[in-house]
Amino acid sequence: MKWFRETQFARHYENTIDRMALFSAVSLPFGLLVALVKLVLGIAFGSAWLLLFGGYYLVLVLAKAFLLQRYSLERLERLSTLQLKRHLLLGQRIGGISYFLLSAVFTGICAWLYRSGVDVHYTKNVTLLIATIGFVKFISAVVGLIRTRHIDNAWVRLLKAFNVANGAVAIVLTQYALLEMQRSASASSSTGLFGMAVGCILMLVGVRLMLRRN
Repeated sequence: MKWFRETQFARHYENTIDRMALFSAVSLPFGLLVALVKLVLGIAFGSAWLLLFGGYYLVLVLAKAFLLQRYSLERLERLSTLQLKRHLLLGQRIGGISYFLLSAVFTGICAWLYRSGVDVHYTKNVTLLIATIGFVKFISAVVGLIRTRHIDNAWVRLLKAFNVANGAVAIVLTQYALLEMQRSASASSSTGLFGMAVGCILMLVGVRLMLRRN
């Protein structure tokens, strides 16, 4: 299909970095839908658990949208070397701060879970679905981050780092669902403690991203 290969979309798709950014952009509507569904269900059922994680996912989607916007600006506009350097440095700072704040919020949610507990029950099928999604998201995010370690583009690395944070949250939710399915009395406290540990690690990653120069 020669006509397709000559289109602007095809030229961007054949570029590895552009293709990664494109896949991230395609996933944004789904992430936004998940966040909104959680928020609506949280309001409908008066569930602080759903409201908190719905809000978290919403902010995560907005942060990724910002990174994609910065990447598009870099790719489509003719920037001088100095402008590009400033643009990249500003994006790195904002991306790192956003990552740190999101991780801090997640740590706070887990601290609340550890202290107060929640009363959310899942059926076996729902639990297995949550577990499957959680492991797939985390593994794919880690693989994606490893694949970008040699790519010289800060925006794509930041996007992949945000995906890892998303996957880590999914793993924490998976732990809670599995423990709750087994009717474990320590489901909330164990998950909260594990989540706080994960959140602290992600906060350190956020600091690293803020300090990174390229």
